Amino acid sequence: MHAPLTIADLCAAGPFLRLRSFRTIPETDSTNGELLQAAGDEADGAVLAAEHQTAGRGRFGRRWSAPRGAAILLSVRVHEPRDSVLLRLGGILGAVAAAEAVGQATGISAALRWPNDLALGGRKLGGVLAESTPLAPNGAFRALVIGVGLNVYQQRGHFEGELAQKATSLEMESTEPVDRRQIAAALVARLDYWLGRTAGSGDGAAELLGAWRGRCAEIGQPATFRSNGREIRGEIREIGAAGDLVLRTAEGEMVRLDAATATRVW
Repeated sequence: MHAPLTIADLCAAGPFLRLRSFRTIPETDSTNGELLQAAGDEADGAVLAAEHQTAGRGRFGRRWSAPRGAAILLSVRVHEPRDSVLLRLGGILGAVAAAEAVGQATGISAALRWPNDLALGGRKLGGVLAESTPLAPNGAFRALVIGVGLNVYQQRGHFEGELAQKATSLEMESTEPVDRRQIAAALVARLDYWLGRTAGSGDGAAELLGAWRGRCAEIGQPATFRSNGREIRGEIREIGAAGDLVLRTAEGEMVRLDAATATRVW
């Protein structure tokens, strides 16, 4: 049984620029949901990590589950102007930060798959869910919540159904012992870096997208997505400035997909 994450673990790489309030809890329905629900009552810069989620979810309400203590289940919340670039790039920011944290803590180079997945050897290692809600009284600011789920200690039998063939964990892939505490500390530090670097800065957004592209091995590769009831097959050509994806179909049509509405057919 692995020791629960502590606030000291999360803060180990501090001090931080944007993140300032830390909590760890044994269980919640969803770390994202809990931070969204408290958005109007709590200050900017919250971090919440849980050992277990009873109703963890990914994009489009998909179920996301992990054995207790086997994964990193962590969300952060910041308050941003409603025209902030972070509201468009939250998912990409979380994915870049997670991949960097994995590399720093384990030496494993995780690839990024648009719009929100981390992968190793073609198998899913983790995912990111970015959500936002308006803040009272006039909606000039929104609370942005970025949730990261990383498979750390799972073994093949922990993955249900088709995930048994499509998912993996850091322990399964590493030839060295994996320390969840080190990964969590690195994750908080990289989230804080990119939140501070990107807010209000065109240069920061460009740097973030460059970091994402540098970890994406899919440019020029075939892929299939569903968007607005349509299945679209083609070659991935580019990731746009708003985090959208440009796909070139076999007929030569250039299709721009929005992360809010498009989902990958694995």
